[in-house]
Amino acid sequence: MRIDIISLRKTDDDRIIEKSPALLWERLIWAPILLMAAAIAIFYSSGIKTTYEYPVLLTTLNTLFCGSASLLIVYLAARSYLNTGSRAVLFMGCGMMAFAITYLLAGNLLWDLNAAVTVHNMGVFLTGLCFLGSSYWALAERPRENMLSTTTRQLGLAYPGMFMIMSILVAGALVGAFPAFYVDGQGFTLLRQVVLFATVAEFVIAFASIGFLYRESRTPFLLWYGLGLLLIGLGMGTLIIEGSPATLLSWVGRGGQFLGGLYMLVAVRSLKMTGGYVEIPLEKALRESEARYSSLFENMMNGFAYCKMQFDNGGNPIDFVYINVNNAFGRLIGLENVVGKKATEIFPGIKELHPELFEIYGRVALTGRPEMFEIEFKPLAAWFSISVYSTERGYFTTVFDNITERKRAEEALRESEYNLAAAQEVAHIGSYTWDINNHVLTWSDELYRILGLCPGQIQPSFDAYVSFIHPDDRNEALGKIMTVVNDAKVEPNEHRILRRDGSVINIQVRSKVIFNNGKPLKLHGTVHDITERKRVEEELTVAKQQAELYLDLMGHDINNMHQIALGYLELVRDMQAEECERELLDKPIEVLQRSALLIKNVRKLQKLQDGAFQNKEVDLANILSDVQREFGAMTKKTITLNLNGCEHYWVGANELLHDVFANLVSNAIKHTGDYADIRIDLDSVEEKGIRYCRVIVEDNGTGIPDEFKARVFKRLLKGSIKVKGMGLGLYLVKSLVESYNGRVWVEDRVPGDHTKGAKFVVLLPALER
Repeated sequence: MRIDIISLRKTDDDRIIEKSPALLWERLIWAPILLMAAAIAIFYSSGIKTTYEYPVLLTTLNTLFCGSASLLIVYLAARSYLNTGSRAVLFMGCGMMAFAITYLLAGNLLWDLNAAVTVHNMGVFLTGLCFLGSSYWALAERPRENMLSTTTRQLGLAYPGMFMIMSILVAGALVGAFPAFYVDGQGFTLLRQVVLFATVAEFVIAFASIGFLYRESRTPFLLWYGLGLLLIGLGMGTLIIEGSPATLLSWVGRGGQFLGGLYMLVAVRSLKMTGGYVEIPLEKALRESEARYSSLFENMMNGFAYCKMQFDNGGNPIDFVYINVNNAFGRLIGLENVVGKKATEIFPGIKELHPELFEIYGRVALTGRPEMFEIEFKPLAAWFSISVYSTERGYFTTVFDNITERKRAEEALRESEYNLAAAQEVAHIGSYTWDINNHVLTWSDELYRILGLCPGQIQPSFDAYVSFIHPDDRNEALGKIMTVVNDAKVEPNEHRILRRDGSVINIQVRSKVIFNNGKPLKLHGTVHDITERKRVEEELTVAKQQAELYLDLMGHDINNMHQIALGYLELVRDMQAEECERELLDKPIEVLQRSALLIKNVRKLQKLQDGAFQNKEVDLANILSDVQREFGAMTKKTITLNLNGCEHYWVGANELLHDVFANLVSNAIKHTGDYADIRIDLDSVEEKGIRYCRVIVEDNGTGIPDEFKARVFKRLLKGSIKVKGMGLGLYLVKSLVESYNGRVWVEDRVPGDHTKGAKFVVLLPALER
């Protein structure tokens, strides 16, 4: 079908046919009609009866304006019809043929006035019918494809047919086959008046129809055509009201008919031929619709293909041919120039790879029932969603989209769901979603299994879940659920589940609420089977209680035995013993003292880990002074404390802070030989905006090699090389300092030479008072 371009402009609502403002000539051509109407009114009201008979002039004017001009219109209308196939133009041509024959013959039947009047009146009546048909088809018809053979055949029937009808009409009038339209001595009959009145009505109706179309498109053709109808109609109207022929009123009417013929000629000449298509409003509207369809067809995101199915002698689909495709077809398929080609040519082996495709297309092409399906198209290694329908037997149309990415996403989603389900099964964690407003609850497969059910065994619901909660835990569990929903608190909810087989398990529920405008919308959560964890926790609690009991018993009994042994050894030593004997007694006493200290440190670590000590404000200067007094009385041991001019240093600690520095000084004393020189320095430093109290404990002992500096604070350090620190002393120091949010480390007293002694540094956050 030919699609012609028409002038369009965009509005806020849609595209409409562009209307041009009325031009001056469009107004001027109304002037003859207004003058004619005024003349009719004047001459009719004046009652002038004077006649002006000019037979030769009348015949000449009829032949020139009503005959020759009309025949020219007939010719031009025929050409337009052959180009367009528009029945509106065909009926216009037939009407002008009847009009031409009427005036050419009626004006020459002067010997039989009744026959002349009959031919004239019935001819113009037939002309009016043709114009009514023309206006009807202009309003109602949809222009067809330009099929020359069809239009030629119809034109070959219409024009000769009209000529035959007029010939029969003239012959009938001559032989008196029709009732009289004129009687000598009496004038025109009532039948003549009725026929003329009906004729005028036909022209007026046709004028109104064409005028309606003109308001939509304002094309020159419709304007001249409509006004021509109005002029001829007014002219016919004067024949009804004239008193006698050849009066001034009659000549005004004849002039209107002559001028109407000229208007018709101008109308036909003004037909705008665009590629052989007549520019009339409905045709413009059709082309606008076709243009929109074409735009949609070419710019739609989905692929579109119109195909013809091919069948074998048995009616089985064997191939199909692409008749038309849109731009998206090439983009989605990745192929061009497929129109006119068979599918088996474009995709070799397609019939063997996808026989179901031919079955579906063939079924739709034969039955007309639309179908929709998805297919993994192997020749292109892509997935397509296809809708197929048929508007004509043997043909089908497909609208499709490439859904490969969607399929990949779906596959990834399925894999993710499978992995999630597998992970939930391994971890024994189920999940749920509760649509609070719609009261819809969904459970994962693992949640079913946790509840002792098979996946899908029952319909999930809130009441169903509540029925599984252990009766003793139900009220507390429901209260926590409502707290989560109402207060949006995300906190674990632990309770017991009573399965249908009577077994009891422990679960932990964690939930999160999704809100919409402040109202709870959905509740998402996980359900973890913690039965095994609970069992292990209970066993650990029992084991810890037993260990603490054994530790307390052992510590108490061992300490008592140590005290007894120490008492006896000290008693023996204090007796008058020789120097060598006294030295032998000092060794076991020292071992027992260290063993007692170890037990004491273990108890302190246990209490520290259990949170038995609460931090408070402690004066670090007083602690260091106490440590100096405690160890300063020892012979051959010099302990110097330097407070750097400040009497008080406040830190956040507890009563175990004394043990930190007592351990450091005690270690220094042990590993400095006979003459120990130990120095304790206290000052204030700032790091990253935080003020710290810094304590440095230096000695002149054997020092600590670099490879042991990072390990000296670890518990139960073992090795063949004797280094400072053993047992839990320095491990206790590190644990205590870190519990105060501080740090401790060891350096060489003389940088680069560890043999000159060790330097322990402790940083504790300072408190402002």
